[in-house]
Amino acid sequence: MLPTAFLVCCLVSVSALSVDLTGGMTNSKVEDGAYALASEPGKFSSYDEATKYLAKAPIKTLQSKPAEPPSTPSSASCPYTAEEIHTVLGLKVKPPKVSEEAFPGGKQVSCDYAATDAWFTSLHVKLTSIAPKDFASSMATLDKFLAGKSTSIEGDKDSAKWQIDPYDESNLALHYTRGYVRTEVRAFGGKFKTAEMQAKLLKLRRVP
Repeated sequence: MLPTAFLVCCLVSVSALSVDLTGGMTNSKVEDGAYALASEPGKFSSYDEATKYLAKAPIKTLQSKPAEPPSTPSSASCPYTAEEIHTVLGLKVKPPKVSEEAFPGGKQVSCDYAATDAWFTSLHVKLTSIAPKDFASSMATLDKFLAGKSTSIEGDKDSAKWQIDPYDESNLALHYTRGYVRTEVRAFGGKFKTAEMQAKLLKLRRVP
């Protein structure tokens, strides 16, 4: 009779074998059987007897959890409805298309409200959340790479600023910061007067 310790060692070793012993069973199934058999010392007189039994023994079926589909961002992630944009800005837009992107230390949510007609103005809203320890340096970097002309709004409690494209009058963005979130609200396309659109964007509810 083989010593119990030797038998247990052999059985655990068998659990590392793959298809050759199990006829297609997965390693996890073999491990279940190996440890079950190891709990019955003295049952086998040789290593060969143990391995043959293990190959034929009925082992409980392990059901793997089906992979969950990747989550799709919903319009709930966006701060405005198409109705609110129409009421405040007078823009006829469709419900937003949402995209989310995580990066080390933060996340960015982009909401694109396309105009109902190609000749009308669309709206793009982007919220960038950044960890407190990286916030100041990240904001400085973002400001550094703002294209066009950037003008701060004096006395604004959210440190808001305008970004104006000198080559495209129909491209205007309002940037502001609340907490550790930088928000960009950009009107583009169609035809509008900069001063009139600025007045409208300042009336739009600020988030978050």
